[in-house]
Amino acid sequence: MERYHPSEVYELFVRHMNTPRVVVDNGVCETATLVQVHSARKHGVLLEAVAALSDYGVCVRKGYISSDDGRWFMDVFHVTDAAGRKVADTDKLLARLESALSAAAAAADALPWAVGCDSPAKERLCLLELIGVDRPGLLSEVFAVLHDLRCGIVDAQAWTHGGRVAALVFVRDEDTGAPIHDVARIRRIESRLRHVLRGGARGARTVLVDAAAVGNLDRRLHQLLNEDGEADRRAAVEAPTTTTAVAVQEWGERGYSVVTVSCRDRPKLLFDVVCTLTDLDYVVYHGTFDTDGDHAQQEFYIRRLDGRPISSEAERQRVIQCLQAAIERRSSEVYYAPLNISFPCPPCHATILPEQKKKAHPIPLRDPTKSFSAELSTSPPCVRRRLHRRPSNAIHPSLCVQQGVRLELRITDRRGLLAYVTRVFRENSLSVTHAEITTRGDMALNVFHVTDVAGRPADPKTIDEVIHGIGTDSLRVDEERWPRLCSTEGDAAGAGLFSLGSLVKKNLYKVGLIRSCS
Repeated sequence: MERYHPSEVYELFVRHMNTPRVVVDNGVCETATLVQVHSARKHGVLLEAVAALSDYGVCVRKGYISSDDGRWFMDVFHVTDAAGRKVADTDKLLARLESALSAAAAAADALPWAVGCDSPAKERLCLLELIGVDRPGLLSEVFAVLHDLRCGIVDAQAWTHGGRVAALVFVRDEDTGAPIHDVARIRRIESRLRHVLRGGARGARTVLVDAAAVGNLDRRLHQLLNEDGEADRRAAVEAPTTTTAVAVQEWGERGYSVVTVSCRDRPKLLFDVVCTLTDLDYVVYHGTFDTDGDHAQQEFYIRRLDGRPISSEAERQRVIQCLQAAIERRSSEVYYAPLNISFPCPPCHATILPEQKKKAHPIPLRDPTKSFSAELSTSPPCVRRRLHRRPSNAIHPSLCVQQGVRLELRITDRRGLLAYVTRVFRENSLSVTHAEITTRGDMALNVFHVTDVAGRPADPKTIDEVIHGIGTDSLRVDEERWPRLCSTEGDAAGAGLFSLGSLVKKNLYKVGLIRSCS
């Protein structure tokens, strides 16, 4: 009989007790699949759960986060598939979540930015981390340099925002398919790319990675742009026009900072917000997130890792800028330009006068026919939302702005393919704002978001010429939009389940974290 040391038995016991428990249920809600995650509190576990849902491809429509002051937490998500229906294969979703959450700790040890997700099947490859000044045709120049240096591109992702570009490119030797180990060759690649990117010593960096060590690439792109100071630089140059409303308030009575986000809903919105808060070293203790049509409303009660709330105006502004940048970085096909953006809220240390307690603070509107407003009182738990109709003149449809045409390329992979495709874009005065490059076997599955060189909507005639030039069988425009899932009727049918603010406040009241506000 095998014997174990008492310390080993205790370690196994603790590991078992701290293993996240996942429940996936299709019988609770008529319109969505319910996902519950229970676990001991650990920094980053919320991000792991949200990342696993995003990687699986489900849409998080509503949910809440609850915690007993940091020792144990429960996350509840109402999710649907891309078509707005319940998830058909709940067993597969359950297995995926359990696998991702249990593997997250091991993945985090491999890379500091790794998050449990479905990594593409790769052998050991060179990862190029690129950061630099964005300009028309830059991606074409990068791919041309790599092709000239005999580097085969396996996978890549690139984002542009605030005049900066960040990219992650997995490469290998174009002739042999083997990873590039020659130090002199790696230095030559980095030197050439830094010259193209004009990013100085930080412009290009090479890392050798294994498939098991490949984490969430979206998170790493966020980190690259944050480390580059893109959000600070953009805020310092000018006050950018934005339809993303972010407010940070102080709840000194309970030692929380309350972050409120109001913006247009889109895929991976919750991931981008939670990822930014996690990388800024904040812990989410409680929160709610809700959607109506294409509008999203989120609220999080946070503290720093040391248990203290946000303590200065500079720190508050930093959180607001980073969240706004993270939300707006991910290329979206359409967004509504603001008519009158206003999100007044008390500063972090402001004193609220009695006559200001019931003053309503408007939240920016996105949907041309619907609007939200919120009554913010001095005590954040007393936040009361009301959904109402208002005339469509809040945001006129003519103010809809095209952010980027989404082009999907499915073609047999060959040498120099990306250099050729992006050169065609550049020659037709198209600029790539977002790119996802994937290779599966001998097939290239690529997605590009393109605008004209000034960032305006691309001319449909130009898009037509590009499609015919590359091949109508290979390149097409993806006209699908983020589904409008939560109709008023759907909300009415599940009112008992979707009254999240009241549910969270009720739970917080039961555990003694807030007082009754009635």
